[in-house]
Amino acid sequence: MIAINSINELKKHVDDSPYNEFCLKLNYGLRSTKRIQYWPENDSWCIFNGFDDSMAKYKSTDDFIKNESLIYKAINSNAFFKD
Repeated sequence: MIAINSINELKKHVDDSPYNEFCLKLNYGLRSTKRIQYWPENDSWCIFNGFDDSMAKYKSTDDFIKNESLIYKAINSNAFFKD
């Protein structure tokens, strides 16, 4: 696993493939799996949450950070990894 320590590092590890898998480490050894896509040409994101099969799309990195605060907090707490 590769630790993701910043949004810029996350951008380097994703592309438009639907198979960019990441995990967010939770308490008690649990984890939440995320599939993340990023399109640099228009700075947009798509997040698929493996926990509840939900999907979210964001028009910008700022929108992504604002609405995916759990991922952002995990990145800043060394709890977000590329599988």
